[in-house]
Amino acid sequence: MGKKTGPSVDESGNPYDYIVVIDAGSKGSRAHLYRAKQYTGESQSLSFSASGDDSDSDDEDYDEKKGSTWADIDSIDDSTPRDYPLIELVRRKKVKPGIAEFANNPKKLGSKYVGKMLHDMEKYIPKDQITRTPVFLHATGGMRLLKPEDQEKILSEICTYIQKHSDFYLPDCQSHVNIISGEVEGLYSWIGLNYKYGMFDTTVEDKSTYGALDMGGVSSQMAFEPSNVKDEHVDYLFKVDLNYADPSDESRFNYKVFSESFLGGMSRAHTKYEEWLIQNNQLVDPCLPDGYIKTVTSKNGEKVDIQGSSDFTECLKSLYSVLNEVSIDKFCDPDAEMQTTSCLLSDSLPKMEFNVKKFVGINEFYSNLKEFLNYKDCYDRAQKFCSYSYTEILSSKEISEDNEPEKTSEICFKSAWIINVLHQGVGFPRYGIDEEDDTTSKQDQTASGTSTTPDFAVLEGFSWTLGRAVLYNFFETASRLHNETVPRIGYYEPSSQVFVPGGEAIGISPRPLYVQDYYGDEVPFTENDDDDDTHDDGNNDDWDDVEDHRLWGSLSFLIILFIVAYLLMGKTKRQNIVDAVKRMVGNRFKGGLYSPVEIDNEDLELGLQENELLDESVGEPIHQQDEEEEEGEPQRPATTREDSFEIQ
Repeated sequence: MGKKTGPSVDESGNPYDYIVVIDAGSKGSRAHLYRAKQYTGESQSLSFSASGDDSDSDDEDYDEKKGSTWADIDSIDDSTPRDYPLIELVRRKKVKPGIAEFANNPKKLGSKYVGKMLHDMEKYIPKDQITRTPVFLHATGGMRLLKPEDQEKILSEICTYIQKHSDFYLPDCQSHVNIISGEVEGLYSWIGLNYKYGMFDTTVEDKSTYGALDMGGVSSQMAFEPSNVKDEHVDYLFKVDLNYADPSDESRFNYKVFSESFLGGMSRAHTKYEEWLIQNNQLVDPCLPDGYIKTVTSKNGEKVDIQGSSDFTECLKSLYSVLNEVSIDKFCDPDAEMQTTSCLLSDSLPKMEFNVKKFVGINEFYSNLKEFLNYKDCYDRAQKFCSYSYTEILSSKEISEDNEPEKTSEICFKSAWIINVLHQGVGFPRYGIDEEDDTTSKQDQTASGTSTTPDFAVLEGFSWTLGRAVLYNFFETASRLHNETVPRIGYYEPSSQVFVPGGEAIGISPRPLYVQDYYGDEVPFTENDDDDDTHDDGNNDDWDDVEDHRLWGSLSFLIILFIVAYLLMGKTKRQNIVDAVKRMVGNRFKGGLYSPVEIDNEDLELGLQENELLDESVGEPIHQQDEEEEEGEPQRPATTREDSFEIQ
């Protein structure tokens, strides 16, 4: 067993349950390896789940030996006994770019993309656990924008590769390798977030939950548990059953969750905003600092210089227009008074009280503000900071010296976009700016002890993949404890009310039982894969099939070159070559005797004549190959386990 490999069984001899969940996002893919300790109904000390880094950020890879720091909302004592299944993050591995970038060549998703991630996961899983470790790849933002036929090609290639080249448990492509909706992604975030804060502990009496706000590169999601659900809103809610301890008891761990998604991710929003500026012939960007000029490429390829003006108020107003345009269902009236329902989201957003402890912003909500601004007084500080000129920003103590100019120039855009999403998109008042004027509403809220304006906080290091792992584990736990063939752990889709099991799909066998020292077929990802590194330096890795392409490409090139030269020689010289070949072949079959060939002064050496003819007839010989494959062999990276790598 290697130093990295985890244990097969716990201190009681019960097997651990491993699971790999891959978030195939718009910027890249992140494989997460989780390890669950089998729940027996007894309280256990929380030694891992709440402190492991499960981030969707672009920071370094993670393994449990290093750990990381959470920006916790509430203080959590990890030594406190907790009565619920314990799941830990063991390892995270990232690769770039996103799988949607391979629509024109899905074959390149093989050994050095999917295989790279899974081979890394294998190093942390005991050999006798690999055949029973399920792997899920759920694609999100970027893949949703592709044509259905391109989606199918990519997903099919990935599933086929995993089934043929690994021993991981993948019994069903449709449920294991797929595209999930933004609403399901939001639901997974909600489940993972509330698991992280112990809301599924059987000893916890407080039934209120945390709401999740997740902003990615292409899309954003919000998920929360509303209270006092009206009949007209029922069809918009997920019915979630998570009672692993007693599935027959519908009074515990059963929730109605609203989850919504919209195309308002940070990257997409910035692109849409710059397009909006150009279309409206606005060459002054209030979101950029005064003194900073950015060159933007329009849709028709024209280069346009846009100058900053450091006007945060105008920045908010400009972004409001873009916020409306990325709405999935309708456009808002900019002059209309904003209510707590959202113009950005669809009409399905319940206008009701939130049954939440706090709304928690994750991913872009946190990562784009943590280095620069304290979110508690985000608006005030953003307004002050974004009035600075570019020169003042560079000299500001609020900016670290290693920030790149372009990244620094985007601070105000990101701050304003998040404030807009929270205020005009989701319906949150701006801190210290907007006050609720409805006195009756205030009195009602005071009497009921609730508020339509919940507290808000941000959380560092979190991924919705935890929610997927929790669902799978709770499903298995209920099956094991209650001997149910079809446990109720899972969720019902809104409107259709189709039940989606938390574990394997209906009709698909559960993960195999643990058999000590059973290693399966030990299928290698590559025949000669001796790459034991866990460090990728960001340089491009070539794919295994590139070398084969080079060989056959070179041979094909030489054959074509020979044929062209041969045809350009003329009839006489072609005949001389044929005669020479005949004499050589004939002599080989005459007892091996060597017979010299008579020199023909006109029979020039084929290579020289070939070059001369090429120069005269077809120009310079072409020696370059495909640029992507001509970069040469990458340097063997150092053996550490921290960085991601990128495939161009």
